Amino acid sequence: MIPRYITQKILSLLKPQQVVGLFGARRTGKTKIMEYIKEQLEKRKKGKGLLVQGDNMEIAELLASRKTSVLKDVCGDHEFLFIDEAQKIPHIGESLKLIVDHIKGIKVFISGSSSLDLKQKTGEPLTGRSIYLHLYPIAQIELIMLYMTITKNAMKVDKQNKVMMTSCLRLSGSISGFMIDGGIGLCERMKYLVT
Repeated sequence: MIPRYITQKILSLLKPQQVVGLFGARRTGKTKIMEYIKEQLEKRKKGKGLLVQGDNMEIAELLASRKTSVLKDVCGDHEFLFIDEAQKIPHIGESLKLIVDHIKGIKVFISGSSSLDLKQKTGEPLTGRSIYLHLYPIAQIELIMLYMTITKNAMKVDKQNKVMMTSCLRLSGSISGFMIDGGIGLCERMKYLVT
C-alpha cells in the first residue's frame, strides 16, 4: 500500500463511542486504508476488528435493523467495527447511533464514496459522536515519499537492487500518468510497488 498521510490521523481519532467517517471519490484508496488500519490495530494487539461491506445485502439488512440485540450480535466481541460503503445501508445513521450508545467501548470507522449521501444519513443521528474526513487522490508529496523510500531501500540492498531499481523506474513512469489523471486510480496501478 502507498503510505497515506491520513492513515495516522484516522488511527488517532478512533476512540470509544465515536464514529470516524472517511469520504472520497471512487478508487482513491478508502478500502485499502480501512483494511490497513484494521490489520495494524490487530497486529499491535489494540483489539479485534470486524470489517463488513455495506453493499453485501445480508450485512446491510442486519445493520439496517435498528434493533439493539441484532446490532450487538453483529458486533460480537469486536472492539472495532469497520463498515465500507456505509452509504448503501438504509438507516445507517440511526443504527450507528444505537451501536455507539449501547455497545460499550466500540470504535467505529465507516467509509463511502458518496459523501453527501452518507453525511446526510449519519449527520443528525450522530451529532457529537462523529468526525468526518475526506480522502483525496494521491498527493504528490505521498508519491515523492514513496519514491524516496524505494530509492533509499535500493541503495541499501545489493541483492535486491535489480528489483528495487525496476520499481523505481515503474514509479518514475507512473508520475506522468499521475499528472494526467490527478492520482485517481493510482493506488490500483501502483499496488505492486510496495512489498
